[in-house]
Amino acid sequence: MLLNKSIRKRLSKLEETEYYPLEDTEKMIARLNLNENFIIDGEKMRQLASEALEEIDVRLYPNTEQRELVKQLSRKYGLSGDHFALGCGEDQLIDILISVFGRRNRVISITPTFPVYRYRTLFHGGVFIGVPLNEDFSLNKEGLIKEGKRANLLFICSPNNPTGNQFPKKVIEEILSKVKCLVVVDEAYVDFAEYSVYPMVSDYENLVVLRTFSKAYGLAGLRIGYMIASPRVAKPIATVAQLTYPVVNLALKMATKLMQNDELVLESVKHVREERDRLYNELIKIGIDAKRSQTNFILFKSPTDPERFYNDLAKSGIVIRNSGMFFGNHYFRVTVGTPELNDMFIQVVKKITKK
Repeated sequence: MLLNKSIRKRLSKLEETEYYPLEDTEKMIARLNLNENFIIDGEKMRQLASEALEEIDVRLYPNTEQRELVKQLSRKYGLSGDHFALGCGEDQLIDILISVFGRRNRVISITPTFPVYRYRTLFHGGVFIGVPLNEDFSLNKEGLIKEGKRANLLFICSPNNPTGNQFPKKVIEEILSKVKCLVVVDEAYVDFAEYSVYPMVSDYENLVVLRTFSKAYGLAGLRIGYMIASPRVAKPIATVAQLTYPVVNLALKMATKLMQNDELVLESVKHVREERDRLYNELIKIGIDAKRSQTNFILFKSPTDPERFYNDLAKSGIVIRNSGMFFGNHYFRVTVGTPELNDMFIQVVKKITKK
């Protein structure tokens, strides 16, 4: 018997999703496509993970660990615990926000940006409207305000993935003041940037700030993120997010330990910024049009035929992110790795561009 039209339509939405392929790790020398943090001290992370395992009981649901982490977040930001919601990575919180406010409604974001906003909107039956950035990658403020007045959700990734730039606080505040929908500022990369807009949650009830432990804190494999918002928004979202205890107690305990070891994270961020600037300057020296970044990755224009460039890197064991076409140019995104990984990448790029 054939599937009914409703099921086929939903499956077609899933087929539109751009899943990250599983690369052949045996052939891979440098995985520089997912913006993971290779610079944070791996030995210290293993030590903390060992301690965390000793301190948790995996037979129990993670009530205690949830409370501990929320207390740490409350101290860090100077806000009551009612301002926070925890999630299995930012992605779970994005999905909840869209399922609650975007289902069969309009969801707005910028383009190019993190593709999950679009995919999950379509999956939940919503209408996704992408407002293109200006050619200098700045926000089209007027376009976002216009569309935001007719929407339930507006996503702004800042610093933005894949462009790497952070948007001015004044521009985001103006958008917040002129739309009534929820404005979700995704700050996954903010630890590598200059500032955060989280203090605005005290003045704007329609502001939601998303954060993750995957980037600066190096916990990509444990999947944990959080939301900062007014209690009116955060409390019900926290209830929905935690109904089935999606964040495991090991992830919660590790996040808490890292917040208690701030010097480890701060040192990592310092080195990422240094390597980011060095990598940018090396690309410019080669003659590649690279973009300044406030993240742990760099966007650059393809220096040669895009397919050949990507394949030549892959043959050398280096995988980067193909960001595709926008504004008439083909772009790639490379993660800022360790000095050794960055040197390897630069040397291979030099050889490719001389062919």
